[in-house]
Amino acid sequence: MLCQICSVPWPIHPQRSRVCEVHLAHLVLCILGAKLGEKIAVAFADRNRCEYCLAAHTVLGQNVGVSALEMAAAQAVKSDDAQTAAALRFALKLVTNCAQIADADVIELRTVGFNDEQIVEIMAHVALNIFTNYVNLAFNVPIDFPKINLRVAV
Repeated sequence: MLCQICSVPWPIHPQRSRVCEVHLAHLVLCILGAKLGEKIAVAFADRNRCEYCLAAHTVLGQNVGVSALEMAAAQAVKSDDAQTAAALRFALKLVTNCAQIADADVIELRTVGFNDEQIVEIMAHVALNIFTNYVNLAFNVPIDFPKINLRVAV
């Protein structure tokens, strides 16, 4: 059987197959689109030092049409697109501040065109990526995608 997210045969690793099932369940309800989801995923993978997720989501992002340059920018929480940049900043701020965000943070998202449903989905991506990063780190899942270097300091 192939994972419908990463097209890799599974279960390669029992924990990985469960993570893939969680991704599938989330994507059924995805309104933001795969491109933004993958950009959020690489930003989180880098922040959490999850080399497996960074490698996997970089490939997945490219598979849905995001350039290598755009994925590298997202890894650094940057984008030339105002909406993507705002979503990435918001997502990382949620974690950095333990969800203690200001009204201005939500207003910024609305200003660039996100509605409440989309803002909640950004938050869902945050929760999903924390979970998948931690599972892959805790079980030291071997990287079976081309390795991408982490940007954050040790």
